[in-house]
Amino acid sequence: MGYSKILVPVDFSDKSRHALETALEIAAFYKSDVIVCHVIPLVMVASPLFPHYSAQKDRDREEEEEKAALGEVRKLAGQVAGRELQMAILRGDAPAEIVSYAEHEGCDLIVMSSTGRTGLKRMLLGSVADRVIRHAHCGVLVVR
Repeated sequence: MGYSKILVPVDFSDKSRHALETALEIAAFYKSDVIVCHVIPLVMVASPLFPHYSAQKDRDREEEEEKAALGEVRKLAGQVAGRELQMAILRGDAPAEIVSYAEHEGCDLIVMSSTGRTGLKRMLLGSVADRVIRHAHCGVLVVR
């Protein structure tokens, strides 16, 4: 048994950087490909029913967000010497996008950090890692 493709969702925190380092250690052992992804959450935008709605403004804002996120992923990947990493920028509900992308790409393992939410926040918002664990088709390693 081994892993041929590992997905590492990142939010650019130190915890997600640590998850990437862990994934790279696993990838080195199994000679796996590594995909680093970042999910940009959907935000409520103005509706066409409102007079100041501009679909072009929405598209421009989305393009800028994606460029900035890709730049951050490239910077993170550039800090990994000697490894070529695939990169992906996704948009939507983070757990759903991570699970869907992992399945679509045929990933064998998802390595991700825990957000560390506790108490009421965790109860109300849930944990991205918890939701990924419940719905992923493959193994999930949560790194603290």
